[in-house]
Amino acid sequence: MTTPNLGKLEPVALRDAWTSEPADFTPWLADNVQLLGETLGLSLELQGTEQSVGPFSADILCREIASDHVVLIENQLEQTDHTHLGQIITYAAGLDALTVIWVAAGFVEQHRAALDWLNDNTSEGLNFFGVEVQLWRIGESLMAPRFNVVSKPNAWTKKVRESTPQGRTWDEEAFFAELTVKCPTGVSAARAIFYWSAERGHSTEYGSGIYTGSFIPWVRVTDDLWYQPVVVFSDGRVAIGYDYIKSKPVFEDEAKRDEMRLKLNLIDDVDIPIERLGGEPTIPLPLLADEERMQQFLAVLDWFVDEVRGEHGEE
Repeated sequence: MTTPNLGKLEPVALRDAWTSEPADFTPWLADNVQLLGETLGLSLELQGTEQSVGPFSADILCREIASDHVVLIENQLEQTDHTHLGQIITYAAGLDALTVIWVAAGFVEQHRAALDWLNDNTSEGLNFFGVEVQLWRIGESLMAPRFNVVSKPNAWTKKVRESTPQGRTWDEEAFFAELTVKCPTGVSAARAIFYWSAERGHSTEYGSGIYTGSFIPWVRVTDDLWYQPVVVFSDGRVAIGYDYIKSKPVFEDEAKRDEMRLKLNLIDDVDIPIERLGGEPTIPLPLLADEERMQQFLAVLDWFVDEVRGEHGEE
């Protein structure tokens, strides 16, 4: 029997990936709320960042799609402290949030116990989560995040298992039917992207989201090398796939991703900040329903494909 050559998982300091909490970590977490939601059994949709609560501002505000309830996310790159414990309670009251998620590098035992106490003693329907964020890698591989839940409502796991369907099969008909209900003004833009992909012979793959459908135009270079420029969601947005392409030839160069960002920002009312070059920034589909804007957007996708083909010696 051949002994497999296995690597060793090693922890990575959070500051190696995110130097600044407001400039780096909060935008990354906002781009990846679905990943956090999957860990907790919640269907999260981003509503905004730095949401005003009187003279203060909450880090991230989401909507729980299944219940349409407000979800507050407060994040830290350090160990939990009393200041943030007070903030989550103040912000939850001010925003009428029924679910609060406190994400931090580590939890002091007293703060974990405080969340447990809140789950035990507040009204039914109020949910408090404590989540540690960690980074790991094998050798010189890319860093990978992992969320570790340290506090959650009683019997939450059983509740999620009993109430959450196990994924959904999407296709063209199901996707556009859902989009027509959730965002009818975005249908024409989604159709234009769909037809762009089909007419150029790109493969289309559908997601398996429980509440939100998606389709992905895949640009094939070889059997083992594919590019994902965008993801179109049935809740009315198109995401730019920086998080996926940043590890691929051509677009592993941040300057090339920024060139794409600048081309997109030439479209009226599109403003992707430079801080999102490693995430998955989104553009509302209704914004691209305008014919001129859509033609500009598709021209950027054509440029993307030309860059990929040129890098690999294809016409």
